[in-house]
Amino acid sequence: MGSRSFDGANAARGLGWLLRARHDGLIREPLPEKWLELVNCLDEKERARLKAELSLPDSEGERPLKC
Repeated sequence: MGSRSFDGANAARGLGWLLRARHDGLIREPLPEKWLELVNCLDEKERARLKAELSLPDSEGERPLKC
């Protein structure tokens, strides 16, 4: 039919372009404050979990974790 081949890579690029063109304004909006609070809360919980799991010292006087 045409001289150009239409493969999956071209389709993916075209779809990406269309999605960016349609949703660019939405993507650039800041996250709602409630979402930021949730992300920060989850981050704190994950840090505490990892700290407990790795038995990291709380104060500088304790021995450091050996790598």
